[in-house]
Amino acid sequence: MKISGTQQNLTVNKTTKQKSTAKKIVKVASLALPLAVVAVGIGRNPVKAARYLTGNLNIRKKAYIAAEKMANDNIELINKALKKINIKQYLKDMPEELMPQNNIFFHGSRRSSGIYRHGLSPYSSGQLNLSGREFGAGLYVTPDERVAQNFTYITGKIVPVKIENAKLAIADSKVGDAIQNAVGEIFLHLNLDIKDFVINRKKYNALNEIIVRKAFIDAGYDGIYLERAVTSGIFKNVLPDTNKIFGMEQKQVVLFDTTKAQIMPRNLKERTKDIGKSFAATCRQLKNSTIETFKLYKHIFKIIKGDSHTSKP
Repeated sequence: MKISGTQQNLTVNKTTKQKSTAKKIVKVASLALPLAVVAVGIGRNPVKAARYLTGNLNIRKKAYIAAEKMANDNIELINKALKKINIKQYLKDMPEELMPQNNIFFHGSRRSSGIYRHGLSPYSSGQLNLSGREFGAGLYVTPDERVAQNFTYITGKIVPVKIENAKLAIADSKVGDAIQNAVGEIFLHLNLDIKDFVINRKKYNALNEIIVRKAFIDAGYDGIYLERAVTSGIFKNVLPDTNKIFGMEQKQVVLFDTTKAQIMPRNLKERTKDIGKSFAATCRQLKNSTIETFKLYKHIFKIIKGDSHTSKP
């Protein structure tokens, strides 16, 4: 059967139109994607997006609920271990001059939607699957916007937080090691099964956070101020320096009593600028992280060979 010239022309025209339509779809998608990223990155004013402006102490996550019960069941053991380290020797009241203007701090997060839905709670962490946060269950904020940008990863958000009537302490760099020693002793006395520990690691990481938080609360403080990021415990010599990765000192406050915090507004101009700043911070992190990790493991390799001292570079 022969195909007429008219039929051939119709087939060619149909194919050409399909290719043209496909190109248009690709072109529109290539333009739409960056705009979508920008729109997500800008987001809404935190005050308008948040359901709860004032912080709370609600426990929602199952890991924290289970850990809280376990802590209460072993409260005597925990109190004894914490009393032994005498945490107050590592703390002193934070001077008023260290508080930022208008008591405004910044929280950078890729999970700001959770904050907007459930409020500022100390019992919320995205890293329980790996480890507990070093300074316990709390709201981690910084007086330096540049530090907060390191936690947004382009599409995350900067949430301004006002802290009032909170008793804050300056923490000595040795406090992390002291508390982790106490936590280690507590876990040792719990006679944990290794298999159970691995399977239920979220619960035990949450328990670690709750114990650390309790140590500072029992010492009479609502939060602690750290002049730079400090690594302690078993990861101290196998993780690169966060301050070097960020390219600045990671000044931060860990607020344990989040009822003393309130979400504040961030205008459109600030939120738009955040995207570029976050992109720059992410690129800087990638570069510095690669450099610092290479230096660290090169140093560790030398230690294994016996060519260097055991101190961290």
